[in-house]
Amino acid sequence: MDIKLTDIKTDYIENCRSDFDIDDLTSSIEATGQQVPVGVVDLANGSYGLVYGFRRYAAVTALGLDTISCRLIEELDHSNLLVINLQENITRQNLTYIEEAQAIQRIIDAGIDLKDFSYNSCPSCAFQRVLYLNPTGISF
Repeated sequence: MDIKLTDIKTDYIENCRSDFDIDDLTSSIEATGQQVPVGVVDLANGSYGLVYGFRRYAAVTALGLDTISCRLIEELDHSNLLVINLQENITRQNLTYIEEAQAIQRIIDAGIDLKDFSYNSCPSCAFQRVLYLNPTGISF
C-alpha cells in the first residue's frame, strides 16, 4: 500500500541506526523505484508510525516523492516493534556495536527480559552487546 509521506510519523519509535548515508539508496530508488516497502503501524488517527525503513523513507523524501510503499504491521506492543526494527537493521552490515547495544537496551527498557531475547540467533550476544554501554556492571 502507498501512503503519503506527510501521514507517516518518523518519531514513533527510535530507530536503532543513529547515522546513515542515503546517497546510494537515493540513486537506486531514482533509477529503479522502491523495491522494498517500509514497515508502519496504523496510529488510528489517519497517521502511521514508521517502524523500519528509515533510510528508504529519507531517500524517498530526498527525491521529492509524495508517497512511499508500505507494509502495514499488525498492532504489536512497543517492545516487539523495537525488536522488528533491530531485526530489519542488523541485515545491513554497518550497524555499529554501540547502535546494536542501544537498540537492545531500548528493548529491555520496553519490557522484554534479556534472558528471553535471542539476538542474532545467539542468546548471550544480546548480553555481550549491552556490556558496551556499561562495561563496569549491568543492571536490568
